[in-house]
Amino acid sequence: KLPTRGQPQPQPRTMADNNPMMNAILKWSLQHHDGTSDSVPTEMDREKKEFLENAMKTMVEDETKTLKELVEAIKEPEDTEEQVEKKEIALEDLIDRSDRVDYAIALHSFAGGLFPTIDLLETSQHEGVRTKAAELVALAVQNNPPCQAWAFEGGALPKLLALHAKGTEKEKQKCLLALSGLISNNPPAQEAFIKADGLKVIEDDIKANVGRRLKVKAVFTCGWMMRESEPARKAALASAIPQDLALAAAEDDEEVAGLAMGALLPLVKADKACVAANLAPLSAGTKPSVPHRTIAPAVLEVA
Repeated sequence: KLPTRGQPQPQPRTMADNNPMMNAILKWSLQHHDGTSDSVPTEMDREKKEFLENAMKTMVEDETKTLKELVEAIKEPEDTEEQVEKKEIALEDLIDRSDRVDYAIALHSFAGGLFPTIDLLETSQHEGVRTKAAELVALAVQNNPPCQAWAFEGGALPKLLALHAKGTEKEKQKCLLALSGLISNNPPAQEAFIKADGLKVIEDDIKANVGRRLKVKAVFTCGWMMRESEPARKAALASAIPQDLALAAAEDDEEVAGLAMGALLPLVKADKACVAANLAPLSAGTKPSVPHRTIAPAVLEVA
């Protein structure tokens, strides 16, 4: 049975939730021992061993069945408000279950749910569904090479870029989160991201008049890319990103400013002359919107 709104939310997972078998053992233990009496370890007889194995198998099968039911729910039409609500609830439940690497893998390998989730980024007509789908993709690919590969194969990159381009600010936040997780430590995806002009997405979020959360995420993503990816640095040096980062480094928001400065330094170390030329208009004061014209030479001096 799928959850409905108003029901208690799932509790935070414990270490036993790292895989379904460990979770099954925990549940069986709690059901058959109250912890109030001492026990002496003894060899388990055959009957008890078979009972335990069957109990664990049943619980693991129940978990897999639930995952498959939730995946079927997100494939349903969105013709009515009730259908949309059920789909959003199913996505929320999958998000709760996919905060561990093995559960995220199970979403695809056991339940076949990753590709339908990626498709929702493009096919759903409802912002709530698209936003939750992007969040689920972000969770699945975070520090998870198998899911990164599957998501890349399933076309997540172009769909996330397309949704970011036309989406609301909340959708942009989740898309950027998913894009960052998809390309992190993933050279093929990074290369495709750069070829698809993905850095322009980050650049636009840095310089646009957007909410703080989106800007922080954009500057943070830009920073790790500049530190870890030589192709990204080369592409950034050929764009206006150094100038946009310098402007962000001059903002009053200390977190944004610090992250922007951290993103600029790898570029300066890679090609100081190029960055100096890029920031020259700021030093000359040709951009009246620059709040502190000293930021450009300061960046070069630090490096």
